[in-house]
Amino acid sequence: MTASQASDNPALARLARLASYLARDPDNLSLRADIFDTALSAGVFDEAQRQAVWALTRNPVDYPWRHKLVLLDMARGEWDEARALLTSLEAEGLGGPVVRYNLAYVDFAQGRVADAEAKLVPLADEAIEQVPESLAVLVSCQHRRGAPDEAVATFARLAARLSAMPAAALGAASLAAIDADAGGPAAAWAEQALRADAHQAEARVAKATLLLGARDAPGALALLSDVLVRKPGDGRVLSTAALAQMLAGQLESARALFQRAVEVMPGHIGTWLGYGWCLFFLKDNVNARAAFERGLALDQTFGDSHGAIAVVEAAEGHEEAARAAIRRARGLDPRSLAAAYAQGLLDGELQDTERFIALAQRSLARHTMPDGRPLSEAVLGRR
Repeated sequence: MTASQASDNPALARLARLASYLARDPDNLSLRADIFDTALSAGVFDEAQRQAVWALTRNPVDYPWRHKLVLLDMARGEWDEARALLTSLEAEGLGGPVVRYNLAYVDFAQGRVADAEAKLVPLADEAIEQVPESLAVLVSCQHRRGAPDEAVATFARLAARLSAMPAAALGAASLAAIDADAGGPAAAWAEQALRADAHQAEARVAKATLLLGARDAPGALALLSDVLVRKPGDGRVLSTAALAQMLAGQLESARALFQRAVEVMPGHIGTWLGYGWCLFFLKDNVNARAAFERGLALDQTFGDSHGAIAVVEAAEGHEEAARAAIRRARGLDPRSLAAAYAQGLLDGELQDTERFIALAQRSLARHTMPDGRPLSEAVLGRR
């Protein structure tokens, strides 16, 4: 670490000061613990490891330092190593609430959402006050399981027992509330989360989704730019940002984000639908049809997927195929926006491509699904 690096970063500057103290007092275990915590928060993982190795070389069974090593493995994304250490602690009778939470978090990080939830439900009920951070992960587990209403209810029930609410829990709840069609709580919880942590990712995505519903694509993109940098592989972030760029008319940029989003979330119908519209707006009918068909293969009962295919058929002059797809779409959803556009193309009312795009963009934000949700939410949240 150079002197200029330390002066530019308060955490690194503090780390440098602590290192100078340690040079005069190398056996000070409390000071080494402080250095570990500071280095971990600053992302200086090699320094954190040096302190853990020093302490555990002298006392290999020291519980606090063994758990610090778990935190280091988790920060590095070394989930298998963290799991092995945590399992060892449990086997020795040291599996308190924090260890149980970290085991659940490792499950969550590795995609074992059901396993994580099974650990977190009893933990939260018994010890939410000791591990308040478990609330965010539990809410996210239930949301990812496809039960956003349950996630919102869990948050409301357990939040009442916490005197201080973690920003991450508020953010997770706000995003679940978006998919539970609870726009009021979603907005309130997102704002609370962002007051506590202006960079809270889920809250930013939730607020951006609400801004899209209000046709404020630039505002949504402003919120999402930071999250895209910090979570470049998060499918929900990519999908939301792609839709925002599409609604802002930035079609090439939207296509690139949609491509990444469908790679991460190949089972997410709404992302395939949004991707297909983006490709259609770019006059790439072949790939637009393929994207719509991928979404349709995931759920044959989603009317707007049939309607979207009808639009492509109509644009290509395949009148019989378009009318058949329109009938299927309207049979599933009498108010299918895509079916209405396909009919407009067949009737010669929407020959102006630019006008078509403008109408579609507005309607994506304003059209309401049969269950009362806006289409923009369906594109972002349907699983």
